[in-house]
Amino acid sequence: MLEQIKERIEDELRKAAPDKKKIATLHLQVLMHADELAGTDAKDFCRALGLRPSFVTEYRKMLSLAQLMRQHGIELRPSAATAQGERGRAASLARAAA
Repeated sequence: MLEQIKERIEDELRKAAPDKKKIATLHLQVLMHADELAGTDAKDFCRALGLRPSFVTEYRKMLSLAQLMRQHGIELRPSAATAQGERGRAASLARAAA
């Protein structure tokens, strides 16, 4: 399961790179999958995705934020967020084609 999440995040990061939204995408993905990623070593995770060492801090921040969000009753649902991302990506492609 963790390997599938890593692959999904890696794919989303690759898609976000042309729009210069790689860090924001990492934030969103880590928040969405925080429960599954809890306990994962930040350095190992970022290294596995081929991310620079500076992303380790971003990863840790998002896991901490996810914990605070849960404590305050705020949840991100991957299916809803994924659907919004697909619509946004489709709009970007349409603008690029125009």
